[in-house]
Amino acid sequence: MRPFQVGTFDGYLIEPCETAKGPRGHVVRGTRSHDPGEAASPERVESYRDKYLLPRLKDAVSITGFASDATCARSGMTIFVDFEGPDRLGEALHVVGEVLRDQPTDIEVVVVRGKP
Repeated sequence: MRPFQVGTFDGYLIEPCETAKGPRGHVVRGTRSHDPGEAASPERVESYRDKYLLPRLKDAVSITGFASDATCARSGMTIFVDFEGPDRLGEALHVVGEVLRDQPTDIEVVVVRGKP
């Protein structure tokens, strides 16, 4: 398990998600070339989530729900997760980052511990 860290990694960035109501999880952004415009399409965001993110995340954490209202992520995508121990958050964030790196897109993802 990789530890929780914010910063820039190989092809992705993890940083706190700041909203008008205060901090809400962490946003993960790819830093490589991407398919511009995917984040603006709810259908493409959902397809990307189901095809690439969920299969990889299910090995790291329990997924408790989704939302599409994140103001700190261009796509609005929020994935709610639950897990035991602090290292699981780091692992979940890095898994999302690796997916964004390996399947380049302009979609950004917020990961929040808890339920929607």
